[in-house]
Amino acid sequence: MYPYQLFANLLYEPTGVCVEVLIYMIQHLGKEKMYYFKESGDQLREEEAAYSMGELTVSESMKMVLSEADKRRKRYNQSFITEGHIFHAMLTKDPIVAKLIPASLREDIRSFTSVPRDMTVNLRHYEMPKVMLEDGITIMRATVKDREELVRFISEGFGDPWVKTIQIALEEDHPPLYIARKEEELIGFACYDSVRHQKGVYGPMGTSPKVRTKGVGYALLHTCLEEMKQKGYEYAILGEAGPIEYYERACGAKLIPID
Repeated sequence: MYPYQLFANLLYEPTGVCVEVLIYMIQHLGKEKMYYFKESGDQLREEEAAYSMGELTVSESMKMVLSEADKRRKRYNQSFITEGHIFHAMLTKDPIVAKLIPASLREDIRSFTSVPRDMTVNLRHYEMPKVMLEDGITIMRATVKDREELVRFISEGFGDPWVKTIQIALEEDHPPLYIARKEEELIGFACYDSVRHQKGVYGPMGTSPKVRTKGVGYALLHTCLEEMKQKGYEYAILGEAGPIEYYERACGAKLIPID
């Protein structure tokens, strides 16, 4: 597999940024050019060394794209390679994709596929799913007693900008802020109604790297969404959500289109 072949296949994935890329490319390149996208790539292709990745055989250029995508994943401290990581790597590193898509269009596509995006969750018919957590992990509302520990946890793991948001949440009598603990250790947090005091906005959320993929973020997310519904919100806005694919799967979130 070559990067341009993967690019073409991603355009017909009916979720997330892939649909936006397809619409954008049809608008700017036309349906006919899209129809012959793979064939045009075949004409430009040169033979490359092949590598086996499980049941898939990939080219040297595909291996490089995947390596670049993984570097981006690590840079943002994420658990999985996402569509955004792949698009960014193909658009910036692959010479065939560069020949098939003009530079100005590549930059536009990269700008809306490779950055956090606002999303929305319809709470009208929302029902909190059953959440399963490992023994010893609990979710609870944060209190002012947790302030010092929370500030340290967030500052060390996610940077100081989120600290101010947590301080806003803790000003409330019943903070819209939940934390996760494994035994006594703080391993995650999530809040809402706290980003610049904006109502109906979920986030930020963060979990310790050692418990990612354990369902802790999922539990925190749905604890907040359930409370937001109980407060009467019809929609929750996920501000600058990422990875996009995670929130699509976890709560059916939809991308808010970019003007």
